[in-house]
Amino acid sequence: MRTWIHLLLVLLQVALALAADPSHLVQGLPGQPEVGFKQYAGQIEINATAGRALFYWFFEADHPNASSLPLVLWLTGGPGCSSIGAGALGETGPFSTNDSGTGLVRNPYSWNKAVNLICLEIPYNTGFSYTNLLSDGGNYTDDQTASDTLLFLLEFLTKFPEYKQNDFFIAGESFAGHYIPTLASQIISHNEQNGNRINLKGFAIGNPSTDVDYDGPGNIENLYSHSIISEELYQEEKTYCRRNDDESIARCRNVTSQIQNLIAYITPYNIYAPACNLLSGPDDEACLDSVTPYLNRQDVQAALHVERRPVRWQFCNPDVDRNYSTLDRERSMLPVYQHLFKSGLRIWIYSGDLDAVVSTLSTRSWIKALNLTVVTPWYGWNYTNQVGGWTEVYSEMTFATVRGAGHQPPFDKPGESLTLFQHFIEGKALPSF
Repeated sequence: MRTWIHLLLVLLQVALALAADPSHLVQGLPGQPEVGFKQYAGQIEINATAGRALFYWFFEADHPNASSLPLVLWLTGGPGCSSIGAGALGETGPFSTNDSGTGLVRNPYSWNKAVNLICLEIPYNTGFSYTNLLSDGGNYTDDQTASDTLLFLLEFLTKFPEYKQNDFFIAGESFAGHYIPTLASQIISHNEQNGNRINLKGFAIGNPSTDVDYDGPGNIENLYSHSIISEELYQEEKTYCRRNDDESIARCRNVTSQIQNLIAYITPYNIYAPACNLLSGPDDEACLDSVTPYLNRQDVQAALHVERRPVRWQFCNPDVDRNYSTLDRERSMLPVYQHLFKSGLRIWIYSGDLDAVVSTLSTRSWIKALNLTVVTPWYGWNYTNQVGGWTEVYSEMTFATVRGAGHQPPFDKPGESLTLFQHFIEGKALPSF
């Protein structure tokens, strides 16, 4: 009898060890429709000395086989913009806010239909993530952000050990074009040196900031090709903004000022979308202005286990943006990609073709510079018998456009983006006609 009791106690301890941490279980949010999956949220401390903690919102897959599906980390860029505002509630998560910001509605194209999805606010001082160390406020770098994210992942997998063996992918957009390759490199190094491995299989990035020498000129080409700037201004930019002498620098400032005036009354995140209410405010990304009032409600913050309530949540923190390393902003990611290609990771780059922030032409130019080996030449991919975009498959990676989308394809074209994401996760080429 004692033997059976002892065995039952052991089995109970094992079950508890393999179960998710219940302290962050979200019981329900104000105005939330009923769902059949579990969600967790809260801050996870990654540096006790600095009092540094990162906020996450985790959605288990809305699928009968949720436990066996991949685990995906979603990162928004900025730097300093929230993966909750631009991910969980605006693009890839199962909910979006209603127009008044008083409640939630279901997102029929949520990525948690295919995966278990973590949305993480990085770097610290973004959204609900924080640090107690004042000197941290001027120390935002690619390496520090990646290192903090790696520490978060290790702690997350300690709290949710049932996902340790699942395939793990990273996805994101914009300045996550710096975060994600740097993080992937650090995970590879960690796995080489530690037994506590992260089962990284690949990553996908949309409209990624990658290399200023390609991103900037490509954006100008994009504005010209869409007839937003004149022939004269286009030629002046090419003449004066790619030289370093004093006269050219002065003329370039004038050219840049004229270009800014011409794009002031359109939404650069999607040049064909209606203009936002605020033309250049830091909280104005993609007009998701119903998110801010919702996440600043104390009952919402309590449901999400936010510490130190009430917290003034911002869609983007301008202090993070302002204090992010200039050297890292200008650092090319191309050498990082060349290193990552050797790892055998599945790498997809996708691009909304109406973006004026990181244009498709910018991305195509740096991909061309990598001199990759074409496996499947350029073709239109099929979404419900319409062209979802165009794609080309290389031996090292896949590139795809999302037709009619801007800087945030899951926001502008959610159905096409979910299809693209599912094919990425499954390692399948996008469907042709």
